[in-house]
Amino acid sequence: MILTIREAADIFSQQPGKVLSLIDLRGAYGSREFMDESKKLSTEVFRGKTAKAAAIGITGVKKVLLQSYNAFSINKIKPFDTMDEALEYLTE
Repeated sequence: MILTIREAADIFSQQPGKVLSLIDLRGAYGSREFMDESKKLSTEVFRGKTAKAAAIGITGVKKVLLQSYNAFSINKIKPFDTMDEALEYLTE
């Protein structure tokens, strides 16, 4: 997951303006190292490049990790149960 978030940061950095972000965490597992990298990239890249962010697949420990991320982040990631709900939020 750390490699994936670094790749996402590279893609965000290359965009000319702010972007909409849909994060699919179904089947993914978080770790302390991932949270540390997420916090670092949030301040370096995502904060200035994210217009809106939505996530699906937020269950169990991932809920706690998302709450922790959102506690320090300016760009909150809003969790949704379905892809359709997340896409509707991003496009409204």
